[in-house]
Amino acid sequence: MTENRVVFTTVGFEPGLVIRSMVRIGLTKNDLVVLIYSSSGDEYSKRKVYEALNSIKEFLRTIGVENIDCEISGTNFYDDIKKIVKVLVQHKDRDIMMSLVGGMRMMILASLYALEILTTLYKIRAKIHIMREDGLYEIFLRTPLVPLIGKSEMRLLHMIKEKDLNNMRRSEVVRKLIELTGLTEFSLRKTLNNMEKKDLIKIENGNLRLTELGEILADL
Repeated sequence: MTENRVVFTTVGFEPGLVIRSMVRIGLTKNDLVVLIYSSSGDEYSKRKVYEALNSIKEFLRTIGVENIDCEISGTNFYDDIKKIVKVLVQHKDRDIMMSLVGGMRMMILASLYALEILTTLYKIRAKIHIMREDGLYEIFLRTPLVPLIGKSEMRLLHMIKEKDLNNMRRSEVVRKLIELTGLTEFSLRKTLNNMEKKDLIKIENGNLRLTELGEILADL
């Protein structure tokens, strides 16, 4: 079997949102799903979590997707991060997706923290899926959520914004930035390539535009 993605998903009382997230992600039979959950709390809470787990596992069985458990305490933040990081490291050579739609806020934060540690330490990228409970609003993010940004990259972000170069032909943007900065074409293109890798800018159909993150930083 060709390895594909490993999808980590946080699980709480409600299985429906988790299943909708999996559908939106588009699972295949080559994927592996890691179910992050905690059975801490009273008997009612434990029962609700296990019922949700069983519903999710039944859904995964029907579509032929393998799954494994990652049980955390839900009471020790840093121990929980360690447990999640340990599983993440085991699968760091696969494409990683994390669905943060179910479960306790502390579990979601621990999972996000663990993912940031992994992607920063190993210099790899991962995707995150978050969605409103009613499913009407969702977004896919990449880690690290805010990459390390150099002074030259910040300077170019400001210039693209202030000089109305956003969403212009890439060749024209490069020409104007060379005039404004005095950089060589080689240096400028290298910096722009790094900015694209960090999701600060995007090249589409020959046009260069700021991403949503790039827009936020350019306004600072």
